[in-house]
Amino acid sequence: MTTAHRFSRTFHVACPASVAYAYFRAHDRFAGTLGSGVTARTMGGLTRWSITTAAGTSTWDTRITADVPGRLLAWTTTADGMRDSWDFWFAERASEPGTDVRIVLEREAPSDVVLPGPAAAEDGLGDWLDQCIVCWQQAHSP
Repeated sequence: MTTAHRFSRTFHVACPASVAYAYFRAHDRFAGTLGSGVTARTMGGLTRWSITTAAGTSTWDTRITADVPGRLLAWTTTADGMRDSWDFWFAERASEPGTDVRIVLEREAPSDVVLPGPAAAEDGLGDWLDQCIVCWQQAHSP
């Protein structure tokens, strides 16, 4: 059985778009925002992600699908049978310092695949994404 979910969040950080973009582009640093037990290692054009939970360890690879420094970053999984896509849009505010970051997370996966965050919307995937955003804001805003 495959489940599909789509979430979109926009948040503000008090740093230039280039700084926010660089953070999410460095997958190994970003992985730490996703929770304990999540790691990422970039190898050439792919990033190998891993999560260890009480249920075991799962790994998957992603490939960047859009990369416009300071404006847009997107990646998606490369495995058959599952799709985990992240899109990041960066827009500096004209009227005040800082950047609006919009994250769109789309997830389709068999129910037996372990991915970061809750497995289903009813388990709070949107809430989990919100918690990740709060952690990122606290770490990267004055």
